[in-house]
Amino acid sequence: MITPMSRIEIVCLSSVRAEIVKALQAKGLIHLEEVAIGPAKEEAAPFLNKVKLEGNDRDRLLSMEELERALNESIPLLTEPPTGDAIKTSTSRIAGMSEERWVEHLRTATTQLRESTRKKAHIQDTLDVLHNYHHILETIIPSLGGGDAVLGKGTRAIVLTGDVGRVVKALQERFDAEFGKTCKFLYNHSGPDKLVGFLSFPEERGAEISAILSSQGIAPVDLSGAEYQGQSITQVIARIETTIEDQRTALYETKNSLGAISAEVGGSLVALKTVLADRLAQLRVQEQFAQSQMVTVIQGWAPANRYAELESAVEKSFEGNVAVTRIDAAGHGHDDHHHHVMPPTLLKNPSFFKPFEIVLSLFKPPTYGTIDPTVMIGVAFILFYGFILG
Repeated sequence: MITPMSRIEIVCLSSVRAEIVKALQAKGLIHLEEVAIGPAKEEAAPFLNKVKLEGNDRDRLLSMEELERALNESIPLLTEPPTGDAIKTSTSRIAGMSEERWVEHLRTATTQLRESTRKKAHIQDTLDVLHNYHHILETIIPSLGGGDAVLGKGTRAIVLTGDVGRVVKALQERFDAEFGKTCKFLYNHSGPDKLVGFLSFPEERGAEISAILSSQGIAPVDLSGAEYQGQSITQVIARIETTIEDQRTALYETKNSLGAISAEVGGSLVALKTVLADRLAQLRVQEQFAQSQMVTVIQGWAPANRYAELESAVEKSFEGNVAVTRIDAAGHGHDDHHHHVMPPTLLKNPSFFKPFEIVLSLFKPPTYGTIDPTVMIGVAFILFYGFILG
């Protein structure tokens, strides 16, 4: 069923506005909305103006928004999702920390995460290059007459994909026109749209070869280490295989290290994001309020059957500084400039049918004052599923 809602107006001293917002958030009974302000009449200044965060509140908002962006960049780096217990344990600790400590904690955690992530990416890139080069060398051995061919500085290995026929023809024409027989271009097709090739050319003309490859959008696969120069293909392949094993070991150790760091800081980062979201909501929602020189006006909706509970809790906590009243949907019968107000929809169903609210959430929620179809969906879903299963 759809819970009946009451429109609430809270008038408080502006000095306690932030504390009241925090209390309302903790209570979780009110859906806050923007306070409508009509135009001034007869050139007189309006009694109420929109709240605009200034000074320390504005600085806090900007600082926390920057922190939020940093968290959104850092949390995806976690390789191990934090457990619910880790998040719960960290939440109370994070909530008790100052906002300055949040920045320090995030900086320390993200530095560790990013360093390990960069190291992992570098090792993975190195492995990809080694695997490509290994594949290229094994593919071109037959074209070079065996594995005794020697690699020197005047060599390039390339991998082509896509329309390889067109690219090979264009390259061959350029090489023949500019280098003649001094440049050898050997290649083998490793698939219908993939080709691996090997270039041999005078060492002093390496810059010209690079320019030709660049003009075709081709990046050569090079092994720049001196240990690969001047060796036969067979020797280079053996050295590559040894290096690949070393890099795999390093990658395994780096992944383990990154997993340990994720397990250590993941819970606190997710907890920080949750606590930060609450603090940001407390600041951002204030710009929906209206204020005069002394007081702030807050409006929203609360379940009608819990209005007394809300009124009692707020007035007890802020005795003498706040007044809570129930107003009609037209806003005290104000002038026509107030827009039509539609109460939010709050569903309340028996525990058996509550899971079927998830199915209803796939559609637009029922309008306040209409019928909640959750029970009908529940009954129909059970019968329909049973019919299919039968």
